[in-house]
Amino acid sequence: MLPRNRKIVLVLKLLVAGGLIAWIFTSGKIEFHDIEKVGEGWPWLAAALAPYGLVLFLCAFRWRILLRAQGIHYALRDAFALTLVGHFFNQFLIGTTGGDMVKAYAIATEQPALRGAGILSVFVDRAAGLLVLVAVALVAIAFNLDMILKEPRLGLLAVMVACVFTA
Repeated sequence: MLPRNRKIVLVLKLLVAGGLIAWIFTSGKIEFHDIEKVGEGWPWLAAALAPYGLVLFLCAFRWRILLRAQGIHYALRDAFALTLVGHFFNQFLIGTTGGDMVKAYAIATEQPALRGAGILSVFVDRAAGLLVLVAVALVAIAFNLDMILKEPRLGLLAVMVACVFTA
């Protein structure tokens, strides 16, 4: 694209974004006094984001270990950046595996000699994350065993979780 065309596209994007923001405020969908309240709960937001950030870091660390096992050497910072990009796309693409596809594509393009191994590491990472999630469910079952044994449907669900973990 020519530099002049890029400027035109940028101006059009800014005009559309500005127009949408103006429409939101003028239509009454958002009131200015509601925006003033956004910052009031920041301590709770910070308290919620701290463990989530730790989880994202641990996911990046786990994926980096899987990459190294395949002979792909990434800095932790780069693995963390791709993990953040993957989590972003998991939230905003259709389905919950969109971010995995983006990570797999990034690895495939950056490591053409080890393309298959890099793509496989993304899916093994997803499977490891699922296994950890099932293990957390098993721990929750163990702590609530009395309640689960009283309710037959919960007992069946607990057996299913144990079977998934065993498989």
